[in-house]
Amino acid sequence: MNLNVELLQLYRCKQFVDLLHHTGRLFRHIDFLHLSLDWVPGPSTPHAMQENLSPVWDNYEESLGEKAEGLREALSASWTSILGSDVAETRPFLDWQFEQSGMMCASQIASPVFARQYLTITEFEEYAWTDFLSHTICHERDRILLLTAKTQSPLTDAMHESGAMIFDTFVAAYRYLHSQSLVIEPKTVHPSLNSPLSRREIECLQWLAVGKTISEAACILGISERTLRFHVTNARERLGVSTTMQAVVAAALKYGFDPNDPRRSIYTAIRSKLNSFA
Repeated sequence: MNLNVELLQLYRCKQFVDLLHHTGRLFRHIDFLHLSLDWVPGPSTPHAMQENLSPVWDNYEESLGEKAEGLREALSASWTSILGSDVAETRPFLDWQFEQSGMMCASQIASPVFARQYLTITEFEEYAWTDFLSHTICHERDRILLLTAKTQSPLTDAMHESGAMIFDTFVAAYRYLHSQSLVIEPKTVHPSLNSPLSRREIECLQWLAVGKTISEAACILGISERTLRFHVTNARERLGVSTTMQAVVAAALKYGFDPNDPRRSIYTAIRSKLNSFA
């Protein structure tokens, strides 16, 4: 599996549930068997924290089958127990968690919440997981929408790096699907924002989209790596995004990239799009 190509498919998802299912498949590819999306509470009163705890989606049934519902109930009970009886102990973790804007992993968390959940999960024997990767999707008042991937394997640097790429792309696709109602990290409007990309900028992003490295893409296009990076940086600024992967996705949506046939995308769909701006 080419992870870059598969990440691009996240932007082709038309429904939120499809985005979650495809993201779950990507995480399974890097050995994270379970994925869940939950509203978790920020620090508040015990009653408010319990009210703000709300599971949204998970893929437990794909590997647990009939045991999935039991696991959901056990995890919910562990949260309720923690928030109801150990609020003083839990609050420092919630304070810290509510301030996060990116990814966190299990080794960085010393929390009775995750400790209690791990004890609960071990009751499911072979389905116990050992490490977590979590990413804040958005904040809403005193709760956080948290996407969490769980693995039964020790967390490696490669897993952490790949997980970060998936989370980053998921967030960008999520913003796209909810662009009318969701606002995250508003950016200062740049004069060139939303102006059409140049032909060369599109070509640079297209070859990165199909999994080529900076060096390979530069060689294909007959330019230096420095020039390619220059075009990619300009494209990010025009598209109003902060990472190259987000630029690839945003450009793919706007200009009709086909990751399985880059030349067709460049010489047909992209050309017609550019002509429409003339």
